Amino acid sequence: MLTDANDLNVRNLIQAYVDRWEIEVNHRDEKQHLGVGDPQVWNDSSVDRFPAFLVASYAFLLLASLEADGAKRTDEYLHPPKWQRRRTRPSRLDLLAMLRKEAMENPELLKSADLSFEAAEACLKTAA
Repeated sequence: MLTDANDLNVRNLIQAYVDRWEIEVNHRDEKQHLGVGDPQVWNDSSVDRFPAFLVASYAFLLLASLEADGAKRTDEYLHPPKWQRRRTRPSRLDLLAMLRKEAMENPELLKSADLSFEAAEACLKTAA
């Protein structure tokens, strides 16, 4: 049984069930790949703030991707391996690679964030 709310539209229930998978993928990425559950900081206030910062940063990256390309992969992303050719949405690694590529091609955009290009380049190279 999906729900006990029998008055809801069947299409909406099925869509919510399908959308749930994307939520699970997002949680997995945040925990396993971004380190939300195991922050490598030592200051007490940083321990409390860092997971929220990571989740917000990842949410902004996902939102930017949706605004730019929608929910589908475009030809601008790196081609996935042959065993993943049917993959339709960009992965976390795809999004980070695109962010790095665009930052390297447009260093003038980093100036508005008051970052030196060298510092921004080092951050982008290590963000994986």
